[in-house]
Amino acid sequence: MANKMVKLYIIYDIPQEDSETRRKLREYIKNQGGKWQQQSVYKLDIPANKIKTITSQITEIIKETNSRVDIIFPCKKCRQKIKLIGPATKLLIKQHKEKTII
Repeated sequence: MANKMVKLYIIYDIPQEDSETRRKLREYIKNQGGKWQQQSVYKLDIPANKIKTITSQITEIIKETNSRVDIIFPCKKCRQKIKLIGPATKLLIKQHKEKTII
């Protein structure tokens, strides 16, 4: 039986002086399949069994910094209520035409 897929958002706030940490975190998120949404925000669709590993790795990356990372797991009902507003929305829709945006 296949592992259930989970949608999550990673939002981070890393001080300017920790630019190397920011770079490492971005690379790690991208390597996990993270899709850039906007500055400091990535969306991931991952197997549920990878959540613990991703959380541990992020903790390791930021451990000696004054950084903050929020991992948000919106339910399907909540994702359907998200409204995208603004000119950049058209680009997102175009890029994800065959996929669910959120």
